[in-house]
Amino acid sequence: MQQWKVWRRLIRPGGGTNERSQPRKPVSPDEVMQLPLDVLRTLPGTEVDRLLQDVHGAQYARLVLGYPGHARLSSEQLERLEREVLDIQRAEIDLLFPGDAYLTNFVINIWEWAHGREQLESRPWNITIPISDVCNARCTFCTSWIEGRRQLRLDQLELFKEPLKTAVYVGLVGHGEPLSHPQFGKICERLKDYMDPRTRTYTITNGIYLNRWKDVFDELSLGWISVSLNAATPETHSEVMGFEPSEFPRLIATLDDIIQGRFSAEPIPVNITMVVTKQNLHEVPQFIELGNALNAASIHLRSLLAVGHLPLGLNYHLLPPYLHPDFDRLQQAAREAIAQSRVPVFGDPGSWQTPVFPESLAEEIKKNPPPIISRAEAQRTKDFRHAADPFYEPSDRPRVGLRRTDGAFPDSLDDGSNPLGRREPFKCRAVYHGLYVNELFLRMTPCCYMTQTPGHDEVRLDEVAAFENGWNSEAFVDLRRSLRSGPLYGACRRCPERW
Repeated sequence: MQQWKVWRRLIRPGGGTNERSQPRKPVSPDEVMQLPLDVLRTLPGTEVDRLLQDVHGAQYARLVLGYPGHARLSSEQLERLEREVLDIQRAEIDLLFPGDAYLTNFVINIWEWAHGREQLESRPWNITIPISDVCNARCTFCTSWIEGRRQLRLDQLELFKEPLKTAVYVGLVGHGEPLSHPQFGKICERLKDYMDPRTRTYTITNGIYLNRWKDVFDELSLGWISVSLNAATPETHSEVMGFEPSEFPRLIATLDDIIQGRFSAEPIPVNITMVVTKQNLHEVPQFIELGNALNAASIHLRSLLAVGHLPLGLNYHLLPPYLHPDFDRLQQAAREAIAQSRVPVFGDPGSWQTPVFPESLAEEIKKNPPPIISRAEAQRTKDFRHAADPFYEPSDRPRVGLRRTDGAFPDSLDDGSNPLGRREPFKCRAVYHGLYVNELFLRMTPCCYMTQTPGHDEVRLDEVAAFENGWNSEAFVDLRRSLRSGPLYGACRRCPERW
């Protein structure tokens, strides 16, 4: 009876009450847990904002997720939820959103991350699907244009079926250029059969092929587009990505059209990204200005990937930004530009001075500088073009993330250093929230900076009997254990992300 009284006074005019004669009493924090979700969603936004200041624990989780009905939280909301779940018992989560696997999985996943669980009940909610290994760019820091030859088959989407059911975000990405896939539109359409209607898809692209798809943007249903520009001028764009300088102004015009909604019923948010290298470091302030002029949704300054060996076909030894003779001044200029930006900028200039190579490799490069390789030479050289072939070949050992006892797959980034002063527990979200499958040989990588857990076999999505077997393989469980209890792997001690 008491619960009915709470519900009844929230019914809008026409549903049995008269608000003018019977002013509605504000909802209290305790009532947040009692109200049916359909009633909760009728509350005025101002009242919800007030309540969010007063609720805690399970009350906050139910309100911040139940009111909008989805899990696409702002960074501030997510950070607070991560704190609030520390006061929630696991059994309470099942009562928050009965029958809603999407929201329940999300809260369980945040709860398991916050408590440092190693074996996970939840599935990841940020899923990446490799659309193409083929790329039309010639980026100085990536080998996809040298060795990429495969594209996703429609039937391979079935491998992602289980995590797609509760995904919040699905990235149509890959080691190459996803928009080069001739069936990109069919892939977007097929995904709707697997995903919750609340799931949002996005793509990461160099942008050159965006015009190919401009007439069907509404059918693609992309939540946002992330564009790898890596430059603020045509000359640097050409130097870093290998395109003709004339492509850059055309691309900027296309991005403006997308942001202004000229290709779709509603404007599509666009993020722009730059992998910061010695060659484009000087353009970081200009890049931030460009993002503001475009009215981009966000600007991302990515740190160069740390590697344990030099990638074949690239002049990777020339790329670290700290090699620039004017590094300190340019780093400070970047910090000032970030502080003045109206558009949110994500990136840590402090990480740009973190060594990209372990000490032994850096010494070898210094003693015996590798020869400079042209793009044309890289594409002509058979050994470079076929460097990735072994990854696609069958293995006599199942690649399911088993722990190795024979010394295989050592930690190539562990040189004993700890440049960022990292220590356990290291609250990395990647191995909890994200499923990273970036190549068409379908390797489940723990994060963007580690292709496999050292001392373990790879995890291949098409070789595990069920998705959960890969997600809770020895490789993934041992990595989560090291994050919680140590010792941290070399990649974790160098990772530029701030968790």
